[in-house]
Amino acid sequence: MSYNHSIVLIVAAEDRPMAEEAGRSLGYTDHEYTVALSPDGAEPATHYALHSWARQDFADLLTGRRDAGPDFTAVLAHLTVSVRASAAGHFQEALEAKGLQRITPPQAD
Repeated sequence: MSYNHSIVLIVAAEDRPMAEEAGRSLGYTDHEYTVALSPDGAEPATHYALHSWARQDFADLLTGRRDAGPDFTAVLAHLTVSVRASAAGHFQEALEAKGLQRITPPQAD
Protein backbone atom coordinates (compact mmCIF):
# COMPACT_ATOMS: atom_id res chain seq x y z
CA MET A 1 0.00 0.00 0.00
CA SER A 2 1.43 3.38 -0.94
CA TYR A 3 1.68 6.60 1.03
CA ASN A 4 -0.37 8.82 -1.25
CA HIS A 5 -2.13 11.25 1.09
CA SER A 6 -0.61 14.46 2.41
CA ILE A 7 -1.73 14.94 6.02
CA VAL A 8 -1.46 17.95 8.28
CA LEU A 9 -2.42 17.57 11.93
CA ILE A 10 -2.59 20.56 14.28
CA VAL A 11 -3.09 20.28 18.03
CA ALA A 12 -3.34 22.86 20.80
CA ALA A 13 -0.21 22.98 22.96
CA GLU A 14 -2.04 21.68 26.03
CA ASP A 15 -3.30 18.66 24.07
CA ARG A 16 0.08 17.79 22.53
CA PRO A 17 0.98 15.06 25.08
CA MET A 18 -2.35 13.30 24.44
CA ALA A 19 -1.84 13.48 20.66
CA GLU A 20 1.73 12.16 20.99
CA GLU A 21 0.48 9.25 23.12
CA ALA A 22 -2.19 8.42 20.54
CA GLY A 23 0.49 8.39 17.85
CA ARG A 24 2.65 6.03 19.91
CA SER A 25 -0.31 3.69 20.34
CA LEU A 26 -0.54 3.51 16.54
CA GLY A 27 3.17 2.75 16.16
CA TYR A 28 4.50 6.24 15.44
CA THR A 29 7.51 7.72 17.19
CA ASP A 30 7.61 10.31 19.94
CA HIS A 31 7.84 13.95 18.97
CA GLU A 32 5.74 13.87 15.81
CA TYR A 33 4.24 17.31 16.51
CA THR A 34 7.42 19.35 16.15
CA VAL A 35 6.37 22.52 14.34
CA ALA A 36 5.63 25.23 16.91
CA LEU A 37 2.84 27.64 15.96
CA SER A 38 1.10 30.73 17.27
CA PRO A 39 -1.31 33.32 15.86
CA ASP A 40 1.45 35.91 15.38
CA GLY A 41 4.49 33.67 14.83
CA ALA A 42 5.98 34.64 18.20
CA GLU A 43 6.58 32.48 21.25
CA PRO A 44 5.03 30.94 23.22
CA ALA A 45 3.60 28.20 21.03
CA THR A 46 -0.16 27.87 21.24
CA HIS A 47 -0.28 24.89 18.84
CA TYR A 48 1.96 22.24 17.30
CA ALA A 49 1.72 20.59 13.91
CA LEU A 50 3.01 17.77 11.79
CA HIS A 51 3.02 17.23 8.03
CA SER A 52 3.53 13.77 6.61
CA TRP A 53 2.47 11.26 4.00
CA ALA A 54 -0.06 8.58 4.94
CA ARG A 55 -1.57 5.41 3.55
CA GLN A 56 -5.25 5.23 2.65
CA ASP A 57 -6.14 3.34 5.85
CA PHE A 58 -4.67 6.08 8.06
CA ALA A 59 -6.31 8.83 5.98
CA ASP A 60 -9.63 6.99 6.43
CA LEU A 61 -9.04 6.81 10.18
CA LEU A 62 -8.34 10.55 10.38
CA THR A 63 -11.37 11.53 8.30
CA GLY A 64 -13.86 9.21 9.99
CA ARG A 65 -14.29 6.84 7.06
CA ARG A 66 -12.91 4.05 9.25
CA ASP A 67 -13.87 3.45 12.87
CA ALA A 68 -11.10 4.70 15.08
CA GLY A 69 -12.47 3.24 18.29
CA PRO A 70 -13.56 5.37 21.25
CA ASP A 71 -10.07 6.25 22.50
CA PHE A 72 -8.73 7.54 19.19
CA THR A 73 -12.04 9.21 18.33
CA ALA A 74 -11.67 11.26 21.52
CA VAL A 75 -8.19 12.35 20.40
CA LEU A 76 -9.47 13.30 16.94
CA ALA A 77 -11.86 15.76 18.60
CA HIS A 78 -8.77 17.75 19.68
CA LEU A 79 -7.03 17.77 16.29
CA THR A 80 -7.39 19.90 13.22
CA VAL A 81 -7.06 17.39 10.38
CA SER A 82 -6.35 18.17 6.74
CA VAL A 83 -5.93 15.36 4.20
CA ARG A 84 -5.42 15.76 0.47
CA ALA A 85 -3.65 14.12 -2.45
CA SER A 86 -1.14 16.87 -3.16
CA ALA A 87 1.44 18.23 -0.73
CA ALA A 88 2.08 21.40 -2.74
CA GLY A 89 1.21 24.29 -0.43
CA HIS A 90 -0.77 21.99 1.85
CA PHE A 91 0.98 22.78 5.14
CA GLN A 92 0.88 26.56 4.69
CA GLU A 93 -2.76 26.49 3.60
CA ALA A 94 -3.72 24.42 6.66
CA LEU A 95 -1.95 26.93 8.94
CA GLU A 96 -3.65 29.88 7.26
CA ALA A 97 -7.07 28.22 7.58
CA LYS A 98 -6.46 27.91 11.33
CA GLY A 99 -5.03 31.46 11.63
CA LEU A 100 -1.60 30.24 12.70
CA GLN A 101 2.01 30.92 11.75
CA ARG A 102 5.25 29.04 12.29
CA ILE A 103 7.34 30.29 15.17
CA THR A 104 10.76 31.11 13.86
CA PRO A 105 13.62 31.66 16.27
CA PRO A 106 15.10 35.15 16.22
CA GLN A 107 18.15 35.50 13.98
CA ALA A 108 21.45 36.14 15.70
CA ASP A 109 23.01 39.51 14.90
